[in-house]
Amino acid sequence: GAGRTVGCRARPARRRYFVEEMEQVQRRRAFFGRDAELAVFERAIANAGEGAPPVLLVNGDAGMGKTTLVQEAAARAGIPLLLGRGMHIGGHGLPLAPLLDLVRRARRLAPDAAGVDSLTALLSGSGDDAGPAAVFEAALDLMVSLGRDGVVVVGFEDLHWADALTWDLVDFLVRNLVEEQVVLVCTYRHHDIGDAGLRVRLAELGRLPNVVRVDLDGLPADDVARHVVALAGDAVSPQLVDEVIARGQGNPLFTEELLAARDAGEQVPSLLADL
Repeated sequence: GAGRTVGCRARPARRRYFVEEMEQVQRRRAFFGRDAELAVFERAIANAGEGAPPVLLVNGDAGMGKTTLVQEAAARAGIPLLLGRGMHIGGHGLPLAPLLDLVRRARRLAPDAAGVDSLTALLSGSGDDAGPAAVFEAALDLMVSLGRDGVVVVGFEDLHWADALTWDLVDFLVRNLVEEQVVLVCTYRHHDIGDAGLRVRLAELGRLPNVVRVDLDGLPADDVARHVVALAGDAVSPQLVDEVIARGQGNPLFTEELLAARDAGEQVPSLLADL
C-alpha cells in the first residue's frame, strides 16, 4: 500500500556502475515546491521496494520541471536513475529513440545488466530476431536486471515525440512489470500529442491500477519567490519578484530565463520568444 516503506537491502558492489549517474543527479539545480508530487514518487519508490512496480506518467508544459522532479525524487531516495531521452528530427520522432538512449546509458553505467548486449544487437539490426517482440522482451529483461539489487527509477522522456513503436514498448512494459524493483517513469507534454489515437491510448494506460498520472502546473507564488531569491540574492527587490511571478506564471525555466534576461539587459528572453 501507499504507506509501506522500502525494506533495508544491502547494496552490492555491482551498483557502483550507477555512481556516476547519481553524482550527476546530485549536482542538479536548486529545487523548490512540488511537495505533493514528491510524495507520489516517495510512495511509488516504497511500493517498488516491496515488489509492486509502479508506473508514473509525468505531464507538464515545456519548462515545468518534469525531468528535474524525477531527478529530485531519485536523489532524495538515494537510488539510481536511468532516463532515455527521445529525439525529434524533421517533425518526426526517431524509432525507439528513448530505448536507444537508455541502452547507451545502461551500457556505460551497468554493462553487466541482462538485456544490454541483446538490445544493442537487436536495435542495430544484427540480432537473429530483430522484430518488436524480441526487442520488447529484451527491454523487460533489462528492467528486471537493473532492479535486481535494489530499487531503481527507469524511464523514457518526451513521449510526445515518440514513434508508434516506442508507445508499444511502453504499453508492453506497463503491463508486464509484475514484481520488479523498478519505478517506470514516462514524461510528456499532453498538448503536444497531436495524434488522437495516442491520446486515447494514454488515457487507457492511465486507468491501469499500477499507473499514476502526475500533472505539473505552475509553482505557487511563494515557491517562485524563493526561487528568485536563490538565483538573484537576498537583496532582490519585491518589485522584481512580483514581475517574475506575473510574467513567468510559475514556470521554473521561465523564472530562470527572466532573471538571466534582466542581467543581460534583454526585455524578452530569447528562449521564451522561441517558445
